[in-house]
Amino acid sequence: MSSLRLATAVNIRAFQNLTNALSTSQGQWTASIDGEALADEIGRFRVWAGNLGALQKGHSSLDYRLRDSPVLSNNALKLLHELEHNLNESHAVVSGIRLPYEAQGGAAEPEQDDDDDGFYSEDEDDEGEGEPNNELKVRFEDIIDIIDNLYKLSVRIRTPTIRSRSLKASSYTQKDPETGVDVLSTYAELDLKHVQELLSDLRRPFPEDKEIEQDCLIIRLSKSITLRRRNFKYWKRHRDKLGAATGDEVFQAGVFTSVEGPSDTFYHYKTRRTKSKDWQDFSIRDRGDTASSIFG
Repeated sequence: MSSLRLATAVNIRAFQNLTNALSTSQGQWTASIDGEALADEIGRFRVWAGNLGALQKGHSSLDYRLRDSPVLSNNALKLLHELEHNLNESHAVVSGIRLPYEAQGGAAEPEQDDDDDGFYSEDEDDEGEGEPNNELKVRFEDIIDIIDNLYKLSVRIRTPTIRSRSLKASSYTQKDPETGVDVLSTYAELDLKHVQELLSDLRRPFPEDKEIEQDCLIIRLSKSITLRRRNFKYWKRHRDKLGAATGDEVFQAGVFTSVEGPSDTFYHYKTRRTKSKDWQDFSIRDRGDTASSIFG
């Protein structure tokens, strides 16, 4: 049940191990992996984990959110495992456990399929004529690409389905604090009377059609009006709930603050650089949403 949370925690530990190995390598691998660029990717990964609750437990966790979506859960878990693999292999090279592939000679070259038509290999040969392939550079590019895919997947995770929204709205109740009566159920009776009066007014110019029985249509229209009321009340309650949250989000690797403008909201994330003690800022713009909608 907590597989995504554990995989996320393992990746954060792997990021820390790689950062520590780079800081003690005396700049040997600076040309392959830049410390500041790696710190940015750590910040991006922590933002992703914080937004989706990947490190949380209980009902606010990503595991609980994807409990009924095995496809999304498996895709997220697959990306996290790929990220862990690239981080561990990069750490093995930087820490000196093994040599990079380009330094191991022909014995470490991956085997090619006999049925390969050579299309991609020719392109790679053309691109690699200027300089040999660098394993750390390739793995760091893979790390960036995996985090990009995690952000793309988060858009799909955070997009609710029409069915789930309808079920939540249809089951929402607003009880009076004094009497305990569902206010929306009372509105259902008023909606039914309103539709009956409206249709009776519309039928007045056609007295010959009074014999037509349309009770099913009246009930259907009144129920749709009541359901729309529940939708509005549910969305308002959800908005108020998110709006009550604080605008500051604190992570172990940095601090999140939000600045709201007339039409845009900027999210400033500060992450500490690897070598220096100052803070590095970068902003994420979100149009049309509030700060609370990102973390809700």
